[in-house]
Amino acid sequence: EHPSNAQVFLRKKQIKIITDIENHLVNKYLKKIKSSYSYISDIKGKVITIFESNQNNDAIRDVFNKFSIGLPKSDSFINEIIDKNASYSPVMRFILLDKKKRIFTTERFCFRGSIDDWISIGESDSLEKLLKTFIKHLGKESLFDIY
Repeated sequence: EHPSNAQVFLRKKQIKIITDIENHLVNKYLKKIKSSYSYISDIKGKVITIFESNQNNDAIRDVFNKFSIGLPKSDSFINEIIDKNASYSPVMRFILLDKKKRIFTTERFCFRGSIDDWISIGESDSLEKLLKTFIKHLGKESLFDIY
């Protein structure tokens, strides 16, 4: 499934380049994020891409609570509706540079009209060090100050 538009693709089984441990590590850091947005990861080849929801979940909850007359208002019900209707955009990615040493580089998506492309941020390092350095900026304006 492609996270940005939920398209599903059938393809041959791909050789695993990113380990299950690295995938688990990324998801662990994503769960720690305190933000009004949701985050998911996707792995293709040697690239781990982080996607951010296009909608502010807190704002949707507020609207739902104000205008949902006669509908259940439990957090789990509202979260289910938000998750089913969410759309995502890529915001950050980690690219494996050295398979033996497990060295990654980080890029963030630049949303400037003239650029609209991935730009490198920071130095190459272990995935965990890069996650500690950059994941904390997701959902914050400080993300756009990193280049």
